[in-house]
Amino acid sequence: MCLSDGGETRCLQQLQSGRKVDGTFAEYTVVPFRYLTVLPEGPEDQLIAPILCGGVTIYKALKICGATAGQWVVISGAGGGVGALGIQYSKAMGFRTIAIDAGKEKEQYCYDLGAEVYIDVTTTKDVSAIVRKKTGSLGATAVLVTAGSGRAYQDSLTMLGPFGTLVCIGIPPPTQLVNFHPLQFIDMGIRIIGSAVGTRLDILEAVSFLQRGLVTPVVQMTTLEDLSEVGRQISEGKVSNANSQTGDVLTQNRQLASLLFDFVKTGFAPPVSEAVFSK
Repeated sequence: MCLSDGGETRCLQQLQSGRKVDGTFAEYTVVPFRYLTVLPEGPEDQLIAPILCGGVTIYKALKICGATAGQWVVISGAGGGVGALGIQYSKAMGFRTIAIDAGKEKEQYCYDLGAEVYIDVTTTKDVSAIVRKKTGSLGATAVLVTAGSGRAYQDSLTMLGPFGTLVCIGIPPPTQLVNFHPLQFIDMGIRIIGSAVGTRLDILEAVSFLQRGLVTPVVQMTTLEDLSEVGRQISEGKVSNANSQTGDVLTQNRQLASLLFDFVKTGFAPPVSEAVFSK
């Protein structure tokens, strides 16, 4: 799978740190050297960290969604960590953005990030009708679902315009399935694709938006000792929009990565497949 074109992020083993490999918050960790990425100097670590996960995830999804500058893109779950970055990337890439989420309190937040339209699903009976009205009855060129909700996916199908693209990002519980009739795709020519994080090149491209000041993650610093409490607050929905990317804050040791990279380029390093990488 990972040798296929575009399959770099879809290895069937997927031995990611923190998911299948312990040690995400350890003082030291061992990683495959070929996947060490030399980060640019300039942006602060706490701003780069969210780009390496949520940022590159939504950037990649926007990159492959099929929309061009000036067309309408819908982001479902726009008030969350991934969605909020998505609004900023969408605007920077020239798209017109419709933000969808639950709650009046997220409206101004989404507008401040660059959304042209905000739709609150808790007070709107027919979200698709609003999308079509705002897009001149055509529908959106792409709908990116970052929400982990089967209902969000179900509703998104009716928001798409002709030959539009639904991009699957958020993961609903296994019990929340989506129903459709093939005629919906045949008549409209729409397609459904999945997007998983991004390649090493996508990471560097996503970071470049941060360097140019086009994307700025909203972060709140915390300590390792407080992570359990932060996790509890997130699970209970008590973390505000402005703090939604708290869990992504992680310090990267650029000097060590650059040193290892230079060693390999100059041939001074022995052949190794792994290197110790300090956080």
